[in-house]
Amino acid sequence: MPTATNKASAALELLATKPAQLSVILLCALLLTLPCVTRGLTSGYDSTTHAHYQHHFSQQFWDGELYPRWLAEENKGYGSPIFLIQYPLPYLITALLRPFAAFPTNPDREARELGLLVFIILAAAGVAAWHWFGKFAGPQAATLAAVAYMALPTFMVGIYLRAALGELCALIWMPLLFALCESMHKHKAAMFPLAAAFAMLIMSNVILTLPFVPALSVYAFFTGKSSGVACWRSLRRLWLALLLGSGMAGAYLLPVIAYRGFFNLDGLADNLADFEFGRYFLYFASGTQDHRLLLAAGGSACVALVAGWHLARFRGHPAAKTAMAVALLLGLSSMIPGLGQKLVTLSNFTVTSFHPYDYLMATMLLAFASTIFLGLIAYCRLPAPRDRRDSILLLIACLAFLPMLPIAAPVWKALPALKILQFPFRFGGILTVAVAGLIASSLNRHHPHERADHCFAPAPLVCLALIWVVGSGMLTCRVDDFSRAPRQTVQYLEAQDLDLMYRTYVAPGHLPAFARSLGTEPSSYFAAPAPGDGLLRGRLLSGEGEVDVVRENPRSLLVSANCSDRARLEISQLYFPLWRKVPLNGSSDDTRLGASTAGLVELPLSPGKQEFQLVFDGGSCERWGLRISVTSLLVSLLGYGYFVLRSMVVPND
Repeated sequence: MPTATNKASAALELLATKPAQLSVILLCALLLTLPCVTRGLTSGYDSTTHAHYQHHFSQQFWDGELYPRWLAEENKGYGSPIFLIQYPLPYLITALLRPFAAFPTNPDREARELGLLVFIILAAAGVAAWHWFGKFAGPQAATLAAVAYMALPTFMVGIYLRAALGELCALIWMPLLFALCESMHKHKAAMFPLAAAFAMLIMSNVILTLPFVPALSVYAFFTGKSSGVACWRSLRRLWLALLLGSGMAGAYLLPVIAYRGFFNLDGLADNLADFEFGRYFLYFASGTQDHRLLLAAGGSACVALVAGWHLARFRGHPAAKTAMAVALLLGLSSMIPGLGQKLVTLSNFTVTSFHPYDYLMATMLLAFASTIFLGLIAYCRLPAPRDRRDSILLLIACLAFLPMLPIAAPVWKALPALKILQFPFRFGGILTVAVAGLIASSLNRHHPHERADHCFAPAPLVCLALIWVVGSGMLTCRVDDFSRAPRQTVQYLEAQDLDLMYRTYVAPGHLPAFARSLGTEPSSYFAAPAPGDGLLRGRLLSGEGEVDVVRENPRSLLVSANCSDRARLEISQLYFPLWRKVPLNGSSDDTRLGASTAGLVELPLSPGKQEFQLVFDGGSCERWGLRISVTSLLVSLLGYGYFVLRSMVVPND
C-alpha cells in the first residue's frame, strides 16, 4: 500500500517534466487571480483610473490609432495628454484582448478585460521566474519557487489593494532580465532578447526601471566568470543591451524625456493631501486594532525571530551578517506602532494626516518586512560555501528594503531628485524578485555529490516560513473577502470620467476654472454629473460671427469660421502646448494658440471666411522615437541572427 512519502515522491517526479511544471504555474496563477478572472479587476486604489484609461485607449486603438497619445474623450470630453508619459504596455495588451474576450458592451467591460490582464501578468511572471530559477536550481525547486514568487505579498498587494498594473507588469521582466544576464555570460546572442525584455520593462513602468538598472548591473558583474576582465566584459554587454533596449522603447521613451517638463507631478501633492510624499514610507500606526493586521504583525515577528535565530548561528562572511542584521533590526523597529510616523515627521516631510492610509501602509510594511525576513532565513539555510549569485541577491534585497523604511526619510529629504520615483515603496518589486531567487536556491538543497536536477529535498523550515508569509499576505490583502463577497465591480462612468492626473498638466492658474468645467474642484476626487460637459464646440469670446468645429479624428479638429471683425475663439478642448493651428487653402493666418481662463484652447480669428485644422502634434520627438524603435528592433533581429549563426560555426565563440 503506497505511503504518504511515496505519494509525495511520485508527485515530485511528475514535476520533472516541463509541461507539468508549466501547468502547475498556470493553475496556481488562475487560482490566485480567480476573483479578477470571474468578476473583473477588484476595486483597488488605482482601479478606476485604469478602467477609464482603458476605455479610451481601447476605443481609439480599435478606431485605427495604434498608439493613442491624446485621449480625446477623457475628462468628460475635454481630452487628456496623459499617454505622453503613461506606460502603454498593460493597456496595449488589454486592448488586444478585446476581440478574444468579447465581453458585452457595458460599464464593467474594461474591468473584466483588466481582470484577464491580471491573470496573464501573474502567469507570465511565474513562467519568467521559473525560467530564471532553472538556471541554477532543479526543475522541482524552480517550479515551487515560481509558485512562491507569484504568491508573495507584493503580488497580492498589487492586485487586490493597489491595482498597480504597471508595477505588476514589471515583475514579469525583472526575473527574465536576470535570467538573460546569466545566458549572456555564455552566449553573446542573449544580448538581444535582453534588450527586448528591457524595452518591455520600460514600457511597463519606466519609474521602476530606474532603480532596477543598478541592481541588474551589479548582478551581471558579479554572476559572470570569476576573472575581472570577464566581469567587465559582461557589464559592457549589459549596458550595450540596455542602450539597445532603450532604443526599442524609443516610441514611448523619447516623448517622455522631451515632454516631461509639461507635467508637474507636484501638482498632485499640492491639491491632494493623499499624494504627500512623506505618508508613503512603511509604518505601523499607533492604536491599530484591526485583527488582520495584528495577527499578521504577530506572525511577521515570529518569522523575524526565526531569522534572528538563524542569524545568530550564521558563520558566513561578516559583511553578509552585518547587512542581514541591519535589515532585520530596522524591519522589526519599523513595526513598532507610531515610530515610523514620528521619524517621518522629524525629517520635516509635510504630512497633513497619516490616517487615511494606515491600513495600506501597515499592510505593505508587513508584506515587505516578512519578505525580507524570509529571504534572510533562506540565505542562512544555504550550505556553505554559498554561491556568489546568492550573496548578490541578498545584497540587492537588503538595499531595496532599507529605502522604504521611515529611517531613510532624511536621505530622501536631502536628495529631492529621488522623488522622481514618486513613492518609496517602488523598491518593493526589486526586493521581491531578489528574495524569490534566494527561495529558489534554498529549495534546491541537495547532496553535495548529486546533481541538483536529480535530488530535491527542500528545507521544511523555509517552507513553513514561506507558507506563513504567503498566508498572512493574503489575509491582510483580504483575498478571502474578494472570493466570497467582492466589492462593487469597477465601472466606467462617463459622469465621473476624470483623469486623476489632470492636476499635473493643467497650469495652476487655470486649474480651478478647468475643474469647475468638470463639475468638481482640484481638491476633490469626484465630479457632479453635468450633462453636456465636454461636448466639442466652439464659442466666440469676443467679436461676431459663425463657427463650426468638427472632430476628424482624436488628434485633429476641423474649424470653419466666418467673422465680421477680429475675434477670439475658445474651443472645448484642453489646451496643451502640442496643439498647433494648421491653416488650409494656403492661408497665412495667425497660428498662435493659448489657453483661455478655463484652460481650454483659445486662438485669434481674422475677419472673413477661414478654415483650418487644430492638430495635436507630437512633433519630431514622436516621429524620431518611432524611427529609433524600428531601427533598434531591426538591429536586434539582425544581431541575434548573426550571433546564432556564428555560434553554429564556432561553438565556443
